[in-house]
Amino acid sequence: MKAARLRSWMVKYGNLGVIMVVMYFSLRYVRLKSRIVLICLSIVSLFTMQYLCLYSRRPAQLFLKAAVKPIHSAASISSATTVEELAKKYDEGCRSAEKLTVGPDTWSFVIGIAEKLDHVEDELDVYKNTHLVLKLLARDLGGLGLTVKRMTFPINLPIVAVQSFPGLGHPSETHFYTIIKSKLVTMGKVGAEYGGPIFRDYDGDGKQEWVFDDYRWYDYFSQGPTRYLVYKQDQQGKLRLWKRIPNPKHEHLPDNIHIFCY
Repeated sequence: MKAARLRSWMVKYGNLGVIMVVMYFSLRYVRLKSRIVLICLSIVSLFTMQYLCLYSRRPAQLFLKAAVKPIHSAASISSATTVEELAKKYDEGCRSAEKLTVGPDTWSFVIGIAEKLDHVEDELDVYKNTHLVLKLLARDLGGLGLTVKRMTFPINLPIVAVQSFPGLGHPSETHFYTIIKSKLVTMGKVGAEYGGPIFRDYDGDGKQEWVFDDYRWYDYFSQGPTRYLVYKQDQQGKLRLWKRIPNPKHEHLPDNIHIFCY
């Protein structure tokens, strides 16, 4: 086959054309060599295809096709229906906004696509009534994509979790926020794959501690977690790691956050 024809494939079909040319030369070479070479070249072609499909596009935020643009105007966020519309699921388990009323105030946590960047990245905007009180890029929260969910934990505080994830791979971090005395409090973060939390009073002080396991896929793979992590909540609402408890049976705690999805 003429080289011009092969070049036309690459021009016309792009990445698919490159794969077609690779396969053409693979088959041509195999006609002269053994079947073992065919197997090797087929494997190379397969990995080439996977690479092109995964890395020739922008990061995995392209999966968030229904993610909304961040809201920057007070007039927009004051609409009674805005946040409810944004809070619709755009994928199984994923939410782009949460709205909660605490005392006289309405708080809105909105995930949108950050503007004026040369790549796709989410951002978190938090509004108290109509006023923007917090703006963070996903990179500030350990990832490129974000999703948000209000928690229903058995404690007397409103809790909102924001989970971050990279362009590819497993989720990164879970960040917790609460409202105390009409102020937004950043409670802290845990690993996004940690099991939990469950709530137990370990020291008999009448206050329940937050308990997670320490599971991370890249550390344990199919093995279970080796420790439980116990966090105390201080007077400012911050989560502080108090103790690590051995987990010799490698038992997972239930996923009581469950907001990561792709």
